[in-house]
Amino acid sequence: NVVVSTQGNVVVENCVQANITATNSVSIDTPNTTITGELRVDGGVSVGNDVITDSNISLNQHRHIGNLGSPTSPSIP
Repeated sequence: NVVVSTQGNVVVENCVQANITATNSVSIDTPNTTITGELRVDGGVSVGNDVITDSNISLNQHRHIGNLGSPTSPSIP
């Protein structure tokens, strides 16, 4: 096991590529997580809450104007 325990920040800088490989799972336990680049997911994605875009469109609550079987309007928050 490798354990890093600190009261400050842990920073990895200037690496070309970083890989995390685990045989079972990886958990991130923090109130907020920011990813500042493109994100690619090669598997399913489950969301335990709502997804809200920067333009305040909710995946759970958004609506469209239009009828079934026809193109609809863009999302309405």
